[in-house]
Amino acid sequence: MKFGILGIHTVTIKQNMRTKILLFAAAAMAAGVVGSNAQVLSANIAGYVVSTTITNNPGYQLYSVPLDSGSNTLKNLFPSAPAATEIIVWQNGAYNIATYNTALGGHWKTNGVNADLMQMPVGTGYFVQTLSPFTNTFSGSVDPYTGVSVTNTYAASTYVLIGSEIPYSDAVTNTATSNLTGVAGNPTRYKWHTASPGFDIYTWTTPLGGHWKLNGVNAVPTLGVGEGFFFNPNATYNWVQKGP
Repeated sequence: MKFGILGIHTVTIKQNMRTKILLFAAAAMAAGVVGSNAQVLSANIAGYVVSTTITNNPGYQLYSVPLDSGSNTLKNLFPSAPAATEIIVWQNGAYNIATYNTALGGHWKTNGVNADLMQMPVGTGYFVQTLSPFTNTFSGSVDPYTGVSVTNTYAASTYVLIGSEIPYSDAVTNTATSNLTGVAGNPTRYKWHTASPGFDIYTWTTPLGGHWKLNGVNAVPTLGVGEGFFFNPNATYNWVQKGP
């Protein structure tokens, strides 16, 4: 791994979806960079996330878009893939499937129509189905900038397929990072298991200060960099996070 950028922070993010997530943020270097280099250009963090799929014939894996590339089109995020690989997003209550066609330089298609320009903003959740493993590298910047808050609002009783807009890897109850707590929304979170396959269903209950529960037992779910999940709040839910 080797990556660097001039700015308030230097960060390297690397991810292997099969085993673990490694997140290295050189925040400790920030003071030195600011103090010794007069050419600081911006306060945002840039880096990359390496995602390696697995094969489970056919095997569905659930991820999310971790960084802002400046052009988050399907083709820009996934410039190539094995033949017949599917990227599956949830839009307006239904799945939208784009399939990779290797002919003529390689293009994504939905129902035979070119889907290369389909937008996948940061935090978009998506399933991948592939018959052979492949590695995809996301590069870009963290959205939002350092110290800036971002709010995503989800309507009551609506299922959304999402991920963290900021590439944190932490317990969802950490208010300084993931900050995915129930409060008034009493949401349900569906965490995907590829090997099973299926979902673990976490529900938020408000008594005794509020807790996430799995099968009726208190359980704090984690959320990884580039991890997608289904989310369903019972009331309008504002997911507020602050850039690192």
